[in-house]
Amino acid sequence: MGGLFLSYFVLALRTIVEDIGADRGILISNAGFQSGAIRAADKANITVTDLDGLEKTAKEDLIYFVLRHLEIKVVELKNAFYDLYTSKQVSPHHWVSTPNPGVDTNAIVHTTANLAVLEFGFDRIRLNKPPYPVKFDNTGQKKSGCKNIRRVCHASIRSYQRRRNDAHVTGYP
Repeated sequence: MGGLFLSYFVLALRTIVEDIGADRGILISNAGFQSGAIRAADKANITVTDLDGLEKTAKEDLIYFVLRHLEIKVVELKNAFYDLYTSKQVSPHHWVSTPNPGVDTNAIVHTTANLAVLEFGFDRIRLNKPPYPVKFDNTGQKKSGCKNIRRVCHASIRSYQRRRNDAHVTGYP
């Protein structure tokens, strides 16, 4: 076809995206886009880009997908800890929880604290406020983190795996 993409291509893609219920549409051109096409895309859920821009967007989307998946796993692990305790209502507004036999409550508290640091780091990523904490340092007093979201991904996965292994030791299946 050659030349710049015209705005009617954007409008046609917008119609398709709406008809099929897609999250967004993407138009790729190394020749560029007319200003009208860019304006039309800005008003719709259409991304106009070249191949380099697509690669960058795909990498960012993948990183955020991994972080979101990890965030869900952290919540699931924290919720699984509730199964390690038995709760009993002792009065209308008072419950007492006791650990099941064989549960190491100190490990649960330590693991929960480390998972809370990960959650705090996820919140800071959403706010785009580096550094992004991912764990406590060796003293257990300071949070250590990363300034780069890609590094946060790798460090968070390692931290989650360690917490998951800690949970295995404490009685979580």
